[in-house]
Amino acid sequence: MTLFLDRIGKRCKNRKLGLAGALPLAALLAAALFSAGCARTVVLEGTAPPLLPVPKDVHPVAIGEFRAVDATPAKYADAVRADLASAIQAGGTYAISEKLEGAPTALTGRVKSAVTEAQRPPDAANPRSAPTRARVAEVFVEFIVSSGDQSFAVKETPAPADVEALRRRSPGPDKLQRELLRSCVRTFVADISPRPVRAALREPGVFSDRETRRAIGLLKDRPADAVDQLIGLVDRNPRNAPALNALGACSEMAGDLERAYAFYSHAITVDPRPEYRENAERTFSLLAHREKILPGKPSEGQAEGPKTK
Repeated sequence: MTLFLDRIGKRCKNRKLGLAGALPLAALLAAALFSAGCARTVVLEGTAPPLLPVPKDVHPVAIGEFRAVDATPAKYADAVRADLASAIQAGGTYAISEKLEGAPTALTGRVKSAVTEAQRPPDAANPRSAPTRARVAEVFVEFIVSSGDQSFAVKETPAPADVEALRRRSPGPDKLQRELLRSCVRTFVADISPRPVRAALREPGVFSDRETRRAIGLLKDRPADAVDQLIGLVDRNPRNAPALNALGACSEMAGDLERAYAFYSHAITVDPRPEYRENAERTFSLLAHREKILPGKPSEGQAEGPKTK
């Protein structure tokens, strides 16, 4: 570094700048070299297949009967059917067939909605406080997806974020039930639609691991070549965390959540940095949600969430 400064100083001296004038220039050059060689976090964006096993080429879909069960008023089943049609049209992934017969895929289902009041016991921290009344909602929509000779049922419940938002707003019983059912519909439409993915990748610096950096750089324009190179890197070094994490992102975008979670989990056991953990937690949440709404779907690694070393 001293020789570097001396050379700059000599050149600047000829231009009447001297060593003092050379220092800022040297600092800028050193910072540029350091920045170029440092590792950085990049975001890989793409689209994954639907979370649920919806058959390909299901355009259009037909919306059939939704039945109210367990003393649920029929108006809520009608509301679900209308909300489902609106949500599918707004999503733009599927067209809606006016005829149920002959449609590639049909959507039917059952609707349960009830709100009761229960007495909440006094606060444990303040035993003298008076008991309060609380509303308890039991809401779900079971969607039945039928395509040819195959069908599966999905039981959707309101999203926790929507439940919390409604708890703060405290609407009336009728509006509460309608909003909770609408939440079920939104979740279902998201689950049968292609899913956007944003995965954080760690790109090594040019002076540390050029092969991994080159492979990750290929993911955007030549993903097949990138995957082949990443697999080779992991075969040679199973503790290559950036390559493991990148393979997790590729698996997630291909719709293989089990393999994606395995790669992400392995990466954070080697290097528990936040971006790797965020990827693992996102994939684990998707697997848990699918397991909840679609029992019997094989999902490896469901027993526990991501760990750090």
